[in-house]
Amino acid sequence: MTHPVDNVLSGIREAGRQAARRILPKRARDFGSRALDIISAVRCVGVTGCRRLTAASAEGRSTAMTAFTVRSLAHPIWIRHEQSDVNELVHTVFRKTYGQWLPETAPRWILDLGANIGDTAAWFLSRFPTARVVAVEPDPANHEMALRNLRPYGSRAIVVNAAVWPTDGELVFLAGDRPSGSRVRAAQAGEPTSCTAISIPTLMRRYEIPEIDVLKCDIEDAEETLFRENADPWLSKTHHLCIEIHSPGARAAVLNAVARHGFTGRPYRDIHVFRKTARF
Repeated sequence: MTHPVDNVLSGIREAGRQAARRILPKRARDFGSRALDIISAVRCVGVTGCRRLTAASAEGRSTAMTAFTVRSLAHPIWIRHEQSDVNELVHTVFRKTYGQWLPETAPRWILDLGANIGDTAAWFLSRFPTARVVAVEPDPANHEMALRNLRPYGSRAIVVNAAVWPTDGELVFLAGDRPSGSRVRAAQAGEPTSCTAISIPTLMRRYEIPEIDVLKCDIEDAEETLFRENADPWLSKTHHLCIEIHSPGARAAVLNAVARHGFTGRPYRDIHVFRKTARF
């Protein structure tokens, strides 16, 4: 359970961050952000852990992996020796990007759309010991990492190798220049597909989810299609949204959809957070 004061403090911190963005030059902002990354990392994994993270990020893409014991996670988390995984760990676990705005009652069901290596799902499962998380990730390599990282949480973690989409079917998978940057799109006529698409209503039926307490979404611009088409049935049963919006078109689709269902929200760092039941 999260105390309402915690969300008020998050609002104050975000207001300060926005003020700094308006006042300070970019170089100073970047320096401050990097300093916060380091402070958060030291707090979570200690000085020795920070050195190991630095070594892992310096290797570039590699087949090597390392497990880290993090104070905010119930179990160790594995990352690959590349900058992308280190960045994910810093921003989602150490700096709690998705954890700054939380329900005031413990969630039962959380959907993690674009689960990557399972880092955000692991944080949610550790923060809410009675919650269950359905983690959806289309990238096969990321999916394997998510399986590894979420296996210790047992039946509370469900990992699905698919891309979330308005309808079930098949999509074209486009690998990115970093593991967290892969995308999917609808296939053209006659084009071969390479990724399974699954809709949120199908996920809810398959895993017997009556309502979605928290939906986290970082799906590399596919959020535009997801929120523009057939979103009303599942949005009507969703209470809390944390969304990374990647384009103006996606922003318009998301804001139009959430407005129809009485959500209020605000930006926080790189994400937008929305709720039905609380004012911001």
